[in-house]
Amino acid sequence: MNISEFNNKLDEILGEEGSEDRSRNRQLALSEFMNEKNQKRNDYSSLGTVNDQLNEKYGVVGTDSRMEFDAKSEAWYLALNR
Repeated sequence: MNISEFNNKLDEILGEEGSEDRSRNRQLALSEFMNEKNQKRNDYSSLGTVNDQLNEKYGVVGTDSRMEFDAKSEAWYLALNR
């Protein structure tokens, strides 16, 4: 949910302008939005890093297989950016 969708949903929840519960409902909606955003962040943190994937496939930094991979990837990058 982006901020625009949040604002639209908030208007639906809050109802009419001047409603006595509008401020309280706004705080509750904002809290729910932040919880959803934090949950997504936590979901992504379990994915691991690119370095973890490279370590698994090519070995840790300093091993022969990793140095070979690094040299080939650097050559590929330099060839593309001439």
